[in-house]
Amino acid sequence: MNTPKAGRWLGGRGFYFFDTAAVLLLTTFMAAHSGPGPKLQLGPDTTVIEAPLRSDGTPDYVAALDAMMSEGVTNDNNAAPLLLRVWRDRQEEPISDKVLQRLGMKREDLRDELRFQPWYEWLPENVERPKGFKGRAGSNFFDMPGETISDADWYTMDLDIVHRVLLERGLVNPHLEGYVAAHAKSFELLEQASKRPRMYIPLIASGDDKQLLTAILPRMLVDFDNVSLLRSRAYLSLSKSDPAAAWKDVLIIHRLARLQTQSPSLIHMVIAYAMARLGDQTGMEITSRQQMPPRLGREVLKELQQLPPVGHWTQALDKEERFLGLEAALDNYRKMDRVPPHFDINLILRNLNQTYDKLVAIAAVDRVKDPAAYEARVAKHEEGMRQLAARMPDVYAHVYAIGGVFGRTHASEALSNSMRITLMPTVVFFDNIANNSNANHKILLTGLALSIYKAERGNYPDSLDKLVPDLLGEVPVDDFSGKPLIYKLADDKAGYLLYSVGPNGQDDGGKRTFDTDEDDIVLQVPPPPPEDAAE
Repeated sequence: MNTPKAGRWLGGRGFYFFDTAAVLLLTTFMAAHSGPGPKLQLGPDTTVIEAPLRSDGTPDYVAALDAMMSEGVTNDNNAAPLLLRVWRDRQEEPISDKVLQRLGMKREDLRDELRFQPWYEWLPENVERPKGFKGRAGSNFFDMPGETISDADWYTMDLDIVHRVLLERGLVNPHLEGYVAAHAKSFELLEQASKRPRMYIPLIASGDDKQLLTAILPRMLVDFDNVSLLRSRAYLSLSKSDPAAAWKDVLIIHRLARLQTQSPSLIHMVIAYAMARLGDQTGMEITSRQQMPPRLGREVLKELQQLPPVGHWTQALDKEERFLGLEAALDNYRKMDRVPPHFDINLILRNLNQTYDKLVAIAAVDRVKDPAAYEARVAKHEEGMRQLAARMPDVYAHVYAIGGVFGRTHASEALSNSMRITLMPTVVFFDNIANNSNANHKILLTGLALSIYKAERGNYPDSLDKLVPDLLGEVPVDDFSGKPLIYKLADDKAGYLLYSVGPNGQDDGGKRTFDTDEDDIVLQVPPPPPEDAAE
């Protein structure tokens, strides 16, 4: 299956704000020549929702989305209060009393002793700086240390390098145990939060305009620092030959990733995919380096298989992203008392909704089962967006359409086209992120099943079919190729290579490098020597 490439207009999501601003200025300038535009029509094809409304009669998207997200949430099933206790010092703005009140919390619930610190902040506060060291603690995130590791090397490693040194050389950073021990309460709260089915933080907008974006951005309760913390403890457990404890943290990461999808935005979905992928990669490291007892393996496999899917990114596109786009258009309509609009707000809203509907419909096509239909729809949509993008840099075209013709329809079409280019994500880009996450998870489940098979039978199977139906319901299909994952048993039958062809859709022989287009997603057992390991 050929993997479509993201259109060039994707990189400009935000690039064409200049054109949008130019159209807005021109429509404002020409408003005096034609008077106010049509009044806003509430309905499914324009505003999508008809209630609740703001005092000016326009939809209150903040209240609407908040009501959707809070449905069925209780103090006992909501993970957010527990996560706030861990992360309260990580918030860029103080948690408001209104948010705490709606969550059934008090200010004293956010106590200093629960303060979380990422590795690069904890090190300089708790470990004496090596003599002569002038760099920053935890700042080396690229270079592996030499054969002899100095105190300064240990002090400057970021957590990714700490993990690589532990996995590839069996050497534990002397400060890692202290870092993990210092966050015992954070681990407890993260585990408790991961077992709750909901994650809800009230949406409360700020600023004079009370826009949805201001309510969404402060909602980052789980990020990569806390995933790194959980991975650190998992790898420490691995170094102590305690696979049960290591897998416990992998499962916590996965449950937190799924909670993250209950936040409403595309960026939250992308973070959820990345968290799940990191959980899978941690599990792959454990699978490739330590043989598990069959009973434990079956228990872990069952728990992983029972996890709900991470979810599809269109669930955010069809709600929060759509609301953000419609609100951006309505923001100018709300200012009609100061600047009479020259454009037709209803035409603009309909055009935006039609584009969102097309994106949702395209993403609903299963690219694995029906690749031809998926590729055809993507190509048609991308070509349409490229044609729009090619016309947008010519601001003089807007001047002609608006200033020369004085037509409300022309002005409205120009503005809506500019907004479509600015606001719309590309399907291929986000589908590749989602499929990358799916492929990693399938590889982890398959690798775990292979580990169990070997532990129970003494050898690896000669094909993945042997895992069905005892360990897997079916032979896993690669989301990028539409074919089964590639499984190659080693010549000595003591190991294997298992991989997806990755976003480029090509079989690169189980190779993944940053300086070429080779992007296979790989599990190799036993792992390759460090000098041969893919970056």
